[in-house]
Amino acid sequence: MPLIVSRANLTQDWDELITTYWTAWSSPLQAVGELTFAHLGEGNDAEKTALADVKKSLRQAAESDQNIIWLKCHDTESGRIVAGGMYHIHHSNPYRAGAPRVEAKWFPEGSEMRLLAEEFYTQLWAWRGRMMGDRHVCGNALWALPEYRSQGATELIMDEFVRHKDALGMEGYLEATDMGFELYQRYGFVAVARPHMSFSEVKGRSAQGRRLIHDIQAHPVWIMWRPAGGEYRDGETVLPWEGKPRHTKL
Repeated sequence: MPLIVSRANLTQDWDELITTYWTAWSSPLQAVGELTFAHLGEGNDAEKTALADVKKSLRQAAESDQNIIWLKCHDTESGRIVAGGMYHIHHSNPYRAGAPRVEAKWFPEGSEMRLLAEEFYTQLWAWRGRMMGDRHVCGNALWALPEYRSQGATELIMDEFVRHKDALGMEGYLEATDMGFELYQRYGFVAVARPHMSFSEVKGRSAQGRRLIHDIQAHPVWIMWRPAGGEYRDGETVLPWEGKPRHTKL
């Protein structure tokens, strides 16, 4: 398949790129996506508004920080953007003083979805200040349209991600759902933690809220790490935040 990976142009590619990002999270729907994107998969005007808001906020972040890298995978035959990814290069750890307070402003204040999203991300990001080194690359997004999965698109994105990371001589981190776990392993990422998510007891919890909590707890997100250069050996490679090798697998 004639697929090519390159840096995304924040003007020419942006609308199509982020639309593919949203579409990929919509199929299949996962609890992580539903807590990250308001109205995901609803197919209504509220979803269109939420997508427009995501496009605007992500572009503003990318334009304000040259260390945020967006990649696109382009099908030269169809002319479509079919996959993409984003990673953030850090020259100091922004979480060293602790993760900032999470405000899930994409949901209404006081809503059940906002409270769930804030509890989820507070727990997920709590590990960052403890484990992340000062110089590191954090993988924040990787996706492919459903019809382009298992066609090599995400592998091409990962090729460029790890090439750039290793050229910088930096270690890498990412948070992986079950869908991406095996792919990341093939690229030298090692599972180092699997945070257990707990949520506040709320009287009158909705069926949707119970479903999301069950899904998150049944399919928790893995914390994964790749040393600078990618060379890892169980029982030998020192985990920087531990100061010693790991002798037992998760």
